[in-house]
Amino acid sequence: RRTLAAAAGSQHSAPDVSTARAVASAGTVGAGIVAASADDMARAAWALKEQGNASVQRREYRLAEELYGQAIASLGLVGGRAQGALAAPLALGGADLACALLGNRCLCRMKLGRYQDASEDAAAAVELNPAYAKGFYRLAQCRRRLGDLAGAWECASRAVSLQPEDA
Repeated sequence: RRTLAAAAGSQHSAPDVSTARAVASAGTVGAGIVAASADDMARAAWALKEQGNASVQRREYRLAEELYGQAIASLGLVGGRAQGALAAPLALGGADLACALLGNRCLCRMKLGRYQDASEDAAAAVELNPAYAKGFYRLAQCRRRLGDLAGAWECASRAVSLQPEDA
Protein backbone atom coordinates (compact mmCIF):
# COMPACT_ATOMS: atom_id res chain seq x y z
CA ARG A 1 0.00 0.00 0.00
CA ARG A 2 1.32 3.42 -0.95
CA THR A 3 1.86 5.96 1.75
CA LEU A 4 0.01 9.22 1.64
CA ALA A 5 3.22 11.16 1.07
CA ALA A 6 4.12 8.94 -1.89
CA ALA A 7 0.63 9.29 -3.31
CA ALA A 8 0.93 13.05 -3.09
CA GLY A 9 4.26 12.91 -4.89
CA SER A 10 6.10 14.63 -2.06
CA GLN A 11 9.14 13.80 0.02
CA HIS A 12 7.47 15.45 3.01
CA SER A 13 5.38 13.54 5.47
CA ALA A 14 1.65 13.63 4.89
CA PRO A 15 -0.34 16.10 6.93
CA ASP A 16 -2.80 14.82 9.47
CA VAL A 17 -6.49 15.51 8.97
CA SER A 18 -6.52 18.65 11.13
CA THR A 19 -3.66 20.06 9.07
CA ALA A 20 -5.44 19.05 5.88
CA ARG A 21 -8.62 20.80 6.98
CA ALA A 22 -6.68 23.92 7.94
CA VAL A 23 -4.98 24.01 4.55
CA ALA A 24 -8.29 23.31 2.83
CA SER A 25 -9.92 26.30 4.49
CA ALA A 26 -6.83 28.50 4.06
CA GLY A 27 -6.43 27.53 0.44
CA THR A 28 -9.66 29.08 -0.75
CA VAL A 29 -9.30 31.65 -3.43
CA GLY A 30 -10.64 35.03 -2.46
CA ALA A 31 -9.72 38.39 -3.87
CA GLY A 32 -6.86 36.72 -5.74
CA ILE A 33 -5.10 35.58 -2.55
CA VAL A 34 -4.04 31.96 -2.09
CA ALA A 35 -2.92 31.31 1.47
CA ALA A 36 -1.24 27.94 0.87
CA SER A 37 1.02 26.60 -1.88
CA ALA A 38 -0.36 24.29 -4.55
CA ASP A 39 1.82 21.49 -3.13
CA ASP A 40 0.36 22.00 0.36
CA MET A 41 -3.14 21.99 -1.06
CA ALA A 42 -2.50 18.79 -3.02
CA ARG A 43 -1.15 17.10 0.12
CA ALA A 44 -4.16 18.32 2.08
CA ALA A 45 -6.48 17.00 -0.62
CA TRP A 46 -4.75 13.59 -0.55
CA ALA A 47 -5.07 13.42 3.25
CA LEU A 48 -8.77 14.25 3.07
CA LYS A 49 -9.22 11.75 0.23
CA GLU A 50 -7.67 8.99 2.34
CA GLN A 51 -10.01 9.87 5.22
CA GLY A 52 -12.94 9.84 2.81
CA ASN A 53 -11.89 6.45 1.46
CA ALA A 54 -11.75 5.07 5.01
CA SER A 55 -15.23 6.47 5.67
CA VAL A 56 -16.58 4.79 2.54
CA GLN A 57 -15.09 1.48 3.73
CA ARG A 58 -17.08 1.96 6.96
CA ARG A 59 -20.16 2.90 4.88
CA GLU A 60 -20.21 6.37 6.43
CA TYR A 61 -21.25 8.04 3.19
CA ARG A 62 -22.29 11.42 4.64
CA LEU A 63 -18.92 11.84 6.35
CA ALA A 64 -17.07 10.68 3.24
CA GLU A 65 -19.04 13.13 1.10
CA GLU A 66 -18.04 15.96 3.43
CA LEU A 67 -14.36 14.94 3.39
CA TYR A 68 -14.28 14.67 -0.40
CA GLY A 69 -16.02 18.05 -0.60
CA GLN A 70 -13.34 19.61 1.60
CA ALA A 71 -10.65 18.03 -0.57
CA ILE A 72 -12.30 19.39 -3.71
CA ALA A 73 -12.51 22.84 -2.13
CA SER A 74 -8.86 22.64 -1.09
CA LEU A 75 -7.97 22.28 -4.78
CA GLY A 76 -9.96 25.39 -5.58
CA LEU A 77 -12.65 23.65 -7.59
CA VAL A 78 -16.01 25.30 -7.97
CA GLY A 79 -18.50 23.30 -9.98
CA GLY A 80 -15.69 21.00 -11.11
CA ARG A 81 -13.65 23.87 -12.53
CA ALA A 82 -10.44 25.32 -11.12
CA GLN A 83 -10.71 28.91 -10.05
CA GLY A 84 -8.15 31.69 -10.11
CA ALA A 85 -4.54 30.86 -9.30
CA LEU A 86 -5.30 27.16 -8.89
CA ALA A 87 -6.13 26.55 -12.55
CA ALA A 88 -2.43 26.14 -13.47
CA PRO A 89 -1.61 23.41 -10.89
CA LEU A 90 -4.66 21.43 -12.04
CA ALA A 91 -3.52 21.71 -15.64
CA LEU A 92 -0.13 20.33 -14.57
CA GLY A 93 -1.44 17.02 -13.19
CA GLY A 94 -3.80 17.86 -10.36
CA ALA A 95 -6.74 17.13 -12.63
CA ASP A 96 -6.37 13.38 -11.98
CA LEU A 97 -6.75 13.94 -8.25
CA ALA A 98 -9.66 16.32 -8.79
CA CYS A 99 -11.33 13.80 -11.09
CA ALA A 100 -10.94 11.02 -8.52
CA LEU A 101 -12.34 13.22 -5.76
CA LEU A 102 -15.36 14.17 -7.84
CA GLY A 103 -15.89 10.52 -8.74
CA ASN A 104 -15.66 9.44 -5.11
CA ARG A 105 -18.07 12.14 -3.94
CA CYS A 106 -20.39 11.11 -6.78
CA LEU A 107 -20.41 7.56 -5.43
CA CYS A 108 -21.27 8.80 -1.93
CA ARG A 109 -24.09 10.95 -3.23
CA MET A 110 -25.45 8.00 -5.20
CA LYS A 111 -25.37 5.84 -2.06
CA LEU A 112 -27.31 8.60 -0.29
CA GLY A 113 -29.91 8.70 -3.10
CA ARG A 114 -28.90 12.22 -4.19
CA TYR A 115 -28.74 11.49 -7.90
CA GLN A 116 -28.93 15.08 -9.15
CA ASP A 117 -25.93 16.11 -7.04
CA ALA A 118 -24.13 12.90 -8.01
CA SER A 119 -24.85 13.59 -11.67
CA GLU A 120 -23.26 17.04 -11.38
CA ASP A 121 -20.12 15.52 -9.86
CA ALA A 122 -19.89 12.84 -12.54
CA ALA A 123 -20.38 15.43 -15.30
CA ALA A 124 -17.63 17.62 -13.80
CA ALA A 125 -15.31 14.59 -13.55
CA VAL A 126 -15.75 13.60 -17.20
CA GLU A 127 -15.31 17.23 -18.23
CA LEU A 128 -11.93 17.23 -16.46
CA ASN A 129 -11.01 13.85 -17.95
CA PRO A 130 -13.00 12.81 -21.04
CA ALA A 131 -11.34 9.35 -20.86
CA TYR A 132 -12.72 8.63 -17.35
CA ALA A 133 -14.85 5.57 -18.11
CA LYS A 134 -16.00 5.12 -14.52
CA GLY A 135 -17.26 8.71 -14.57
CA PHE A 136 -19.37 8.03 -17.66
CA TYR A 137 -20.68 4.82 -16.06
CA ARG A 138 -21.71 6.69 -12.91
CA LEU A 139 -23.22 9.48 -14.97
CA ALA A 140 -25.24 6.84 -16.84
CA GLN A 141 -26.50 5.41 -13.54
CA CYS A 142 -27.51 8.86 -12.31
CA ARG A 143 -29.26 9.78 -15.53
CA ARG A 144 -31.18 6.49 -15.48
CA ARG A 145 -32.32 7.18 -11.90
CA LEU A 146 -33.34 10.70 -12.93
CA GLY A 147 -35.43 9.33 -15.82
CA ASP A 148 -33.11 10.44 -18.64
CA LEU A 149 -32.89 7.09 -20.42
CA ALA A 150 -31.45 8.50 -23.65
CA GLY A 151 -28.73 10.31 -21.70
CA ALA A 152 -28.07 7.17 -19.68
CA TRP A 153 -27.67 5.12 -22.86
CA GLU A 154 -25.30 7.71 -24.35
CA CYS A 155 -23.11 7.75 -21.23
CA ALA A 156 -23.11 3.96 -20.88
CA SER A 157 -22.10 3.63 -24.53
CA ARG A 158 -19.27 6.09 -23.98
CA ALA A 159 -18.06 4.15 -20.91
CA VAL A 160 -18.04 0.89 -22.91
CA SER A 161 -16.18 2.51 -25.79
CA LEU A 162 -13.51 3.74 -23.37
CA GLN A 163 -13.09 0.40 -21.57
CA PRO A 164 -14.61 -2.40 -23.68
CA GLU A 165 -12.89 -5.05 -21.55
CA ASP A 166 -15.10 -4.01 -18.60
CA ALA A 167 -18.36 -4.31 -20.58
